[in-house]
Amino acid sequence: MSRPAPMASGGIHPREASARDEWMAQWPLPVVAMLGIAGSATSVYSAGVFLSMLTVHFGWSRGATSSAFLIQTVLSLGAVPLVGRLIDARGPRRVATIGLAAMRSGSVVAVHTTGCPTLAEDLAACAPPDVDVIDACFSGGPEDAARGGLP
Repeated sequence: MSRPAPMASGGIHPREASARDEWMAQWPLPVVAMLGIAGSATSVYSAGVFLSMLTVHFGWSRGATSSAFLIQTVLSLGAVPLVGRLIDARGPRRVATIGLAAMRSGSVVAVHTTGCPTLAEDLAACAPPDVDVIDACFSGGPEDAARGGLP
């Protein structure tokens, strides 16, 4: 069996490339895609563990709590083609950088709006003696929470 002829650009001409050659050249793409899909699906598969706690905390039924995950999935399905077009137009690094910045700021907002002022104290009570828990998830301290607002 003869080796495929290389192209001037350094790649292998598509008509002469075998499936093995294509896999050897492009293996990182499906591996990274598989890890991304596995990571994004983890929250859905692990939701059952937290379902009873979420229903008690928010006072929702199991169906209402489960529908939150459905809404997240439907929104993601709608966003995928739009993000794909954006990646084609702007490039993956720029889109990933914007996405990471948006995710980071969204996480900060979520912590400030859904956090419990006594969370650090609750965690410190459960932590081993040699573990320090720092109240870093809020922009204020207990006195700000007692006043009714966290800046």
